[in-house]
Amino acid sequence: MGAGLHVNPLSLDFGYVLSGTTSSAQIVTIRNTGPSTLTNFAGGGVYAPFSASQDCAGGVPPGESCNYFFTFSPTSTGTFST
Repeated sequence: MGAGLHVNPLSLDFGYVLSGTTSSAQIVTIRNTGPSTLTNFAGGGVYAPFSASQDCAGGVPPGESCNYFFTFSPTSTGTFST
């Protein structure tokens, strides 16, 4: 039986962010609904002007969750996506 990996939300919208400023962090929660600890999973790899950090180091035990924190820091005007 494998571990269950549920992610919420599946997409982020930072809305309008002024050039030269940083958005508030948006949080994506990873919840383990399976019977074993989640380890060695990838996520959060983004490129400028987006950034990410997380508190998932060491794995996620059954019934527990961890979070990825994403911010957006544009240096020019325009529409951005990743």
